[in-house]
Amino acid sequence: MNHQMYAEAARLYESCLDGAYSSDGVILFGLAGAAVEAGDWDKASTAIARLKADAAKLRPLERRLLEARVLEGRGENDAAIAVFRELVPAFVG
Repeated sequence: MNHQMYAEAARLYESCLDGAYSSDGVILFGLAGAAVEAGDWDKASTAIARLKADAAKLRPLERRLLEARVLEGRGENDAAIAVFRELVPAFVG
């Protein structure tokens, strides 16, 4: 991620989702972030859905921001703007 190798980072995160770590929230969040940066909207959406199911309390505002970026990336601008507006008063960063 630090070297902007997002697709490679996503593959590395995916390889970590095995065994006891198959639903690890930190790994899923990393995968979602890497997929968003890589522009892989389907992978990002899947990771976000798993994150919501398996670790709903982990970084909810950051997760919501990733959801907005996926919507924006898919061209669903009105939906993305609605999420961004929702986050403005709550999100610090």
